[in-house]
Order: sequence, then structure tokens, then C-alpha cells
Amino acid sequence: MSTDWTASYQALTNKAASSYQRLLINWQELLGKVSCGELAPNVIQDRLPKFFQNQNQLFYRRLSALSFDFLKGLSEVQGEYTEDFIQGLLGDSFTAPPRPSPPSPPVGSADVDEWTSWYQAVTAYMLEQTQSALARYQSVLERVASGRITPSSIQDYARKFAGDRTLLLSRDTANLQLKFFESLLELNQDFADDLFSYLASDESSRANGSIESISLDLIGRSGSTVAASLTVENTAAQTSEVHCAISEFRKADGTGLTFRPPLEVDPLEFPLNPGETRPVALRLYLNPDVFVSNQNYTGTLIINQKKQSILVLLTARAIAEEAGKAKASPVTAAREPPLLISKPRRTARKTRKNPQKKKRNRKHS
Repeated sequence: MSTDWTASYQALTNKAASSYQRLLINWQELLGKVSCGELAPNVIQDRLPKFFQNQNQLFYRRLSALSFDFLKGLSEVQGEYTEDFIQGLLGDSFTAPPRPSPPSPPVGSADVDEWTSWYQAVTAYMLEQTQSALARYQSVLERVASGRITPSSIQDYARKFAGDRTLLLSRDTANLQLKFFESLLELNQDFADDLFSYLASDESSRANGSIESISLDLIGRSGSTVAASLTVENTAAQTSEVHCAISEFRKADGTGLTFRPPLEVDPLEFPLNPGETRPVALRLYLNPDVFVSNQNYTGTLIINQKKQSILVLLTARAIAEEAGKAKASPVTAAREPPLLISKPRRTARKTRKNPQKKKRNRKHS
């Protein structure tokens, strides 16, 4: 057992060292682009706040799910050892009550209501775990009160149980900790990869054209919902984690305050196996209280994969509906056809447009 744990610990140490080395390489590449003029010196200062604004919620949810898995594991180990202790102490006369089932966290792309419901379910689960443990100890107290078990016999059995099971308990707890730390390393690595990809890719695409930007118009009558879609493909030889981030919108002329648009992207994050494709759907509600008619608003959608960011430049415009004319369909298709975004192997980036066309309803004056 000690050999397995030592090997696991060494593997975690190696992974941490590899992650740190990767971080240094990312920093060197970023600084190299600044030194040769591909990136402006203030790129970090200018882009870091927007990156955190776009990605904070996603990584907070992933961290919450990891933390819950760790606490759930500790709770299950504690419950198992407590049940074994009481079962050994009381014998066949003890029947353990069923333990509560932990709620599974939603996917990262789930809406706020789903995450709120999950947090409430976690609170209820922890309460059930406490009540279940109290019910087990209550069985012991009842037998002590009736004289069937003496306090000294409990102490003797507790010392024997600890001698037999302490090493196993330590091993199980250590394995949970190693798994948690490994997951934290992976989350940190994903965060760093997305951060450096975001810091370097957008400006470098304008400087040397190595990264292609995609323009997508979301235009429809005021009060309607505009729909569009992109298709993402993984052409790499390994599974890729894809994360989508939406920026704030503002008027195209740069005036006014930025705001969060009522834009839905489904899914926000997902894994892609080698050769697999998956559509990403966009739905924007052109709320008349937010989008002034016949005024262009701009924002971005960033689709992140390993070592890659695809920048989708979004333009939204609500068209005023003329009085007396019949209303169009409540869902309007965007003008841009579906796109195929392929993940390249090194620096080449391929973006192909699907020949299918999407129709959209337009009002003509």
C-alpha cells in the first residue's frame, strides 16, 4: 500500500513540475511577442480584467464542483468507517440506516438556476449526512442507557478498531487528497492555457494574421430572438476541452456603457474527442429596452481549445418594426451560415464555412 501511495505522490509531484514548466514557457512566449513588437507592452494590463470578467464564473463553478467532490469523498469515508465501527460494536443487532445520495454537480454550461438548485441540494445533503451519523450514534447511546453495553467495553473496542483501521483510514484520506490536488492542478493548467491564449492570440491575429477572426451578424426585428450556430471540430489526436466566453456588448461607435447582453450560448463548455464535431448554438433576445433600434452593438465570443482561441466578432442590431405591418416570426435566423472551426496541430488554423445557408426575416422600409 505504501508503495502505491508513494508512486501516486511522485506522479503528482511530476505533474506539478510539468505544469510549472509549461507556465514558464507560456510566459517566455508572451514576453517574446512583446519584445519583437507583435504585442503591445500594455497587453496584460488591458486584457487581464476582461479575461477574468469573462472566465471567473466558469472557473468558480468548476472549482465548486471539485471542492464538493472532495468533501463528498471525505464524508463517505467517514460514514463508512463509522458504520463499520458501530456494526462491529453492536453486532447483528444493528441495522444501518440508508445513507443519503450526493447530488451530482451540473455541467459548467448550466444556467444560474440549475447551479442555485445544486447548491441548495448540497446543503440538504450535508444536513442528511449529519442526521444519519447522529442516528448511528443514537443506537449506541440507547444500548449504553439500557445496560447492554458498558462504557469500558466501548473504549476497549475503540482502541482495537483504531489499531486495525487507522492505516487504512489514512490511506483512503490521502488518496482523496491526492485526487483533489491533481484536479486542482488540471484546473489551474486549463486556466493558465486559456489566459495566455487570450492574452496573445487576439493582438497577434491583427499583427500577423496567424489567427483567423470570424464575423457573425445577429440582426432581427426589435423584440425578436435571433438564432445562429457554429460547428466546432477537434482535428487533434487527443481529447480537447472547449470553453466559450462571452464579452460585454457596447455601441459600435464606442459611446455609452458596456452591458451584459441577453445572449445564450449552448453549450458553454464541453469535451471533444479526436475527430468529433459539435454545434454551438447562439440565441440573442433583442430586448427593446437594451438594444436601440437601428443601432449597431458589438461584442465577442471566444471559443477556447488547448493552445488555441477562436475569436468570433459579434454585431447585433435591432430593426424597428413599422406600424401596421404583420409581425415576423419571434425567432429570426442570423445571416451568417454555420461555420466549421477546426483545431490545428501547431500554428495553422483552418476555418471553413459550411455551404448551408440560414434564412432570416428582414423588414424593408
